[in-house]
Amino acid sequence: MSYSGRQKSTGLKSGGFGTLTLAWTGLALFLVAGAAVIQFADWSGKDDAVIIDLSGEPESFARPTGDGPVTRANDEMRPAITANLADDEAQSMPTVRAARPGEFAGAQTADAPTETPASEPQTEDEALAGNSNASVIRVEDLPRAGEAPREPAAKPLRVAGTPPPAADAALYRQTGNGPMPQIASDGRRPARYYTRTFAATEGAPRIGLIVSGLGLSRQLTDRAIATLPAEATLAFAPYARNLDAISRTANEDGHELMIELPMEASGISADQLGPAGLMTNYETDDNLRRLDWMLTRFTGYFGVTNYLGTAFSTDVSAMSPVIDQLRGAGLAYISDTRLADNISLSGIPNAQAGFVISGSGETLTAELTRLENTARDNGRMLAKIYVTEDNLDTVAAWASGLKDKGIALAPASAMLD
Repeated sequence: MSYSGRQKSTGLKSGGFGTLTLAWTGLALFLVAGAAVIQFADWSGKDDAVIIDLSGEPESFARPTGDGPVTRANDEMRPAITANLADDEAQSMPTVRAARPGEFAGAQTADAPTETPASEPQTEDEALAGNSNASVIRVEDLPRAGEAPREPAAKPLRVAGTPPPAADAALYRQTGNGPMPQIASDGRRPARYYTRTFAATEGAPRIGLIVSGLGLSRQLTDRAIATLPAEATLAFAPYARNLDAISRTANEDGHELMIELPMEASGISADQLGPAGLMTNYETDDNLRRLDWMLTRFTGYFGVTNYLGTAFSTDVSAMSPVIDQLRGAGLAYISDTRLADNISLSGIPNAQAGFVISGSGETLTAELTRLENTARDNGRMLAKIYVTEDNLDTVAAWASGLKDKGIALAPASAMLD
């Protein structure tokens, strides 16, 4: 704010030292002395801390309360399925208020009073211990007048083998269907945030493994989560029940997650794809509406992968809007089918799976051996396996034994371009 205006005449003659002049001079000296005392007190108190609540952008650090949305869908993926999901309740966000001197108020809860002063000043450690979202800035860390702002400390890097983080409220927005992935206001994208970190042994070939078809059989899904190495990426069918709860269990076990998009393939009817299947003869808006529904099934996944789709993924007018939607949501796309050459993947992390493995017994063993040899020849290979009761144990034992063969099992995100 700026001020402007004319000075009023005091009626004093120039050059005189009247009573009013002396009074103004004394007041000025008093203010200067007071400012010096305040400045000294502010900057000499090294043991005091000013705790600042970043209430302007709570979404950058707050977490939703409760366990998050739980979706309810159909029992199985089968013809004539009807997906009638109740709208999820909006998740509540903690509220914040500015801290008073000597106090820090963190995210409020229903049991916490809004205006309760602290009985005595808190130290930084006490304030942080009471609220994991606290941001503390010491007075001596603030720039003095005329100084340039100091560079913030670098964020610690996640070391290799770190599981993907839990769902972050800044990376989705609530819709009528459920939580829709989005790019956070600070630029973070699900495609990079929800990944398992990886660092291969120098010179070792790597195999990325996506285990698909999960969620429809709860027993099989629970077994897969429990027996597969954490480096295996898990992909869930969008029609599975309680995907939010299942995905949290998989996340806690260290796996990174994906969701499958059923797409049109030659010889496959729309009924076989389920009600959310993407078809070339649908209007673009109809396909995007189905896509939106699938993307809201759960939170915390880094990308999507196709289920079938040989016809849909090569149709530019049908597939391009889907890619655009995924790009805007900050998601990755991994395909095991060919995309049309003129579909742009610019700005979207992507990869192509070179192997789709199925079968059981000797056939499965031969396929896994061929995958190993191809990875050794090329240095890396990304594969997708549709898990079944018949092949899960074989796949889990094979994946766990890759390290002994000098091959690194990599999360699929490590293969992204």
